[in-house]
Amino acid sequence: MRCAGGGVPHPGDNGLFVSTGGFTSDAILEAERSREPVKLLDLDGFIQLLIEHYETLNPEYKAKVPLRKVWVPTE
Repeated sequence: MRCAGGGVPHPGDNGLFVSTGGFTSDAILEAERSREPVKLLDLDGFIQLLIEHYETLNPEYKAKVPLRKVWVPTE
């Protein structure tokens, strides 16, 4: 793996690539084959993380993405 700036990663480095459009099969394969840990975060993954950690967000960010819990009864 090469760093986004073209350099060589240092021991303990991790990679994170974020794409709202998903990843090609080649990109997924390259991430899986990388010697360094690489996380591919697509839009669904980002939304899941946002929901999971929403309560701990800074109020400034919560104001930009105002969410509220809605309870839906089930049978």
